[in-house]
Amino acid sequence: MRVLSKPATAGLVDRILQRSDLDPETKSDVAASAALVFVSDPNYEPDWPLLNMAGDVFWDGIATDIGALPAENSLKYEIYFTRFHFRHADKGWATPAVGRASKALLRRLLAHDLHSKTAHELGQLLYSYCAYVPNGAKDCFSPYLSPDDSLSFVQEVLKAADAPERKQQLSTVFGSLLGDILYRDLGQDAGVRDRYAQLVTDWYTQYAAPGWGIPKFLREVADDYPTLKERIDRIFKTIG
Repeated sequence: MRVLSKPATAGLVDRILQRSDLDPETKSDVAASAALVFVSDPNYEPDWPLLNMAGDVFWDGIATDIGALPAENSLKYEIYFTRFHFRHADKGWATPAVGRASKALLRRLLAHDLHSKTAHELGQLLYSYCAYVPNGAKDCFSPYLSPDDSLSFVQEVLKAADAPERKQQLSTVFGSLLGDILYRDLGQDAGVRDRYAQLVTDWYTQYAAPGWGIPKFLREVADDYPTLKERIDRIFKTIG
C-alpha cells in the first residue's frame, strides 16, 4: 500500500476542501484526521499546512449557534488538545492553528442572527466560547476564542441587546459569575483588558437603570483603573 508523504497529504486535503459536493462537516473531519495522523513527530516538527487547514475548518459541523463544543474523546477534541497544543519541558504551547480556529469561530458566530437570541442564549455563547476551559486542561489552554476575538464578540453581543428590556436581561448575564470570568479571561492580554474595561464602563454608563443586575466585576475594574472609579460608582448608584 502506498503511503502518502506529508506534502502529498496536504495537497490532497486542500483539494478535498475545495470540493463543492462534500458537506462542510465531512471536509472538516478529513482535515482533522490528516493533522491527527501526521502531526505526531516526537521532536514536534509538525506539518504546518495541515495544521492550519484543520484550524480554518475546525468548527464546521459543530452547532455554534447554540454554543456546542467538541465532545470529549471526539476527533475534534483530540486534535485541539494534542495537536493544536503541545508541551515541551513541562511548559504548554499553542500553535498558530489555535488562532486560526479562533478566527474561524468568530466568523461563524458573527454570521448567526444574534438579535434573535434571548439573553440566556447569548450568555450561553459567551460562556462556551469566551470563558469555558475543559476540566483538566493544562496551563497553555484558554477559551476557544482568543482575548481579542472574545472582545469583538462581546461588542456584537452588546449591540444585539437593542431594546431596554433586552439590555436589562443581558445585565443579569454580566452580573453573574460569568461577568467575573470574562473580565479575568480577557485580561490575559493587557491591551484587550484596557479596551474591555472601557467598553463595559461606557455601556453601563449609557444604559444602566434601576433594577439591573449588579455588575460585581466592575468593582475590580475600578480597582484596576482608578480613572474609571468615579463613573463606576455612579453606575452602582444608578442601579441601586
